[in-house]
Amino acid sequence: MRHLRASGLLDELGVDRPEEIDIEAIAHHCGCKVRYRHLDGCAARLVGAGDQAIISVDEDSGLERRRFSVAHEIAHWMIDRGKLFECQKADLRTPWSRATHPEARANAYAADLLMPERLFLPAACNKPVTFDTADQLRKIFTVSRTAAAFRLVEIGEADCMLVCHGAEGSRWFVGSRRVDGHFWPHQQLSKDSDAYAILHGEAGSGRSQTVDADDWIDHRNAGEYEIREHSVLAGEVVLTLLWWKDSTMIERFVH
Repeated sequence: MRHLRASGLLDELGVDRPEEIDIEAIAHHCGCKVRYRHLDGCAARLVGAGDQAIISVDEDSGLERRRFSVAHEIAHWMIDRGKLFECQKADLRTPWSRATHPEARANAYAADLLMPERLFLPAACNKPVTFDTADQLRKIFTVSRTAAAFRLVEIGEADCMLVCHGAEGSRWFVGSRRVDGHFWPHQQLSKDSDAYAILHGEAGSGRSQTVDADDWIDHRNAGEYEIREHSVLAGEVVLTLLWWKDSTMIERFVH
């Protein structure tokens, strides 16, 4: 049966714990055979006919990337059947909050499949919005640090934001339920931020710290508030978790 929502697929399989999310077994249940091999020019490929498909995944990727790639192609099979997909590494990094884009929609499905809300929320409950928490969650769900941090922001209860900056400026960001659509990060990093130091080759503090909100947030009243910043290097970019531990700013400006 085709499930347009990952939760329906997991319910059908009786998945109750993170360790039961066997992505290859789920693919088999959906009529997909998974093959790991060297791929040139793409991270994963889906080829299907009738009710059967083959998912090819780049064997040179790490475990977490391979799992997400399989989940991403399952999404295409369940939602976009009848089309040929060759997914680039950039497609797997498409922020899944932009769910109208086919690749973003597939990433959202993959996130729901690998980190279902009913299992992820209890694991994240009452934990600080830091990459230490993201690392704990990534081990539980066998996903990447970025995927765990994105999910923590997307469905968690805290007022927070995940921001990605490269040398040219902000690449993407996602806000939590009350933050998204109300607050935006600056396009360029403040020289006073830990993220700026990390992006320019310095070690950074390596910890979450309290900073002025106007170092990060493009809002006329941001200078009146503080925010928590935790930044880490991720290849050629720097990822930052921003957390309104004191939600006064959110309460004042979000209605």
